[in-house]
Amino acid sequence: MNANERVPRTRTSATSKVLAFSMISTMPRLLKQNAHAEAQPVLESALRMVYGLAKANPAYQPKLAATLNNLATLYSATHQRERCEQAYREALQIQRHLAESNPAAYQPDLGATLNNLASLYSATKRPDESEQAYQEALQLYRRLAKSNPAVYQPCVAETLNNLAILYAYTDRLEESEKAYQEAR
Repeated sequence: MNANERVPRTRTSATSKVLAFSMISTMPRLLKQNAHAEAQPVLESALRMVYGLAKANPAYQPKLAATLNNLATLYSATHQRERCEQAYREALQIQRHLAESNPAAYQPDLGATLNNLASLYSATKRPDESEQAYQEALQLYRRLAKSNPAVYQPCVAETLNNLAILYAYTDRLEESEKAYQEAR
């Protein structure tokens, strides 16, 4: 072997974890700088590592869902709508599973992803799917607000506001007004 040849290195789970989480931690800075072109390959690489971690240890499923959600947000910002929807749907599937076993911990993330997906559906002129996702998020947030109104009532109001906009867009003005009034 000559000096220019490299011996392939295998990453341990711990090394992959540190590297993936380090890559993910750079995202807010890159996104704040609107450095989407630089952020996308970093986040996609981190996602591949988190997939491996989650496959080996289900405890990484929440991190996988969060990474997918972040990547979907990036795809949305860069108008990659099909990839955005795919990432949100995968995150949603994981979050639904997590929320079944621990609703208090994972329902808030589930609601946020439903809202994000509903916004995507609205932006892609799919009002029926958008309404369905908003309604599911609203039901979830209403349940959460019963036990912790200070935290979740703003989420109820935001979702109602989103529904009101959707209803106005689809000429359902009476329903729009009702949702706006309830959101106040």
